[in-house]
Amino acid sequence: MPNVARVDDSINPYTTSSNQCSQPYSYSCYCDEYGCSTCTGYYYSSASGNGKISSGSNNVFVNGKKLAYKNSSTSEQATCPSGYSGSSSGSGSVTSGSGTVYVNGNNVAFNGSSVRTHTGQNSSVNSGSNNVFVGG
Repeated sequence: MPNVARVDDSINPYTTSSNQCSQPYSYSCYCDEYGCSTCTGYYYSSASGNGKISSGSNNVFVNGKKLAYKNSSTSEQATCPSGYSGSSSGSGSVTSGSGTVYVNGNNVAFNGSSVRTHTGQNSSVNSGSNNVFVGG
């Protein structure tokens, strides 16, 4: 059985789309007898993301932490490579939970529950309580 997820439990690292980050460069784009014009192009790259569960039940706790459930918020940071702009932070959400265990009408989240990140990528919960388990 999987470990129950709680607030502050982490999500799996993820990679954003390949155009999340950009870095400008200049090049000569038009030349004539008077000289050349300079244009700007961009190199693009993906960002590396990570995060944790940031919201949960206000009245159910596991090991002193709020229990997480389907639709709990996640807090994330997507970091671009050095020299690139486009790093971002935001909230995603847990998108799945137990099909058999509910708390306050919500499916209990567990290690392995799906996450939709603030940049639109899929990830999953990758930690949880070491001594409280739930049926998937």
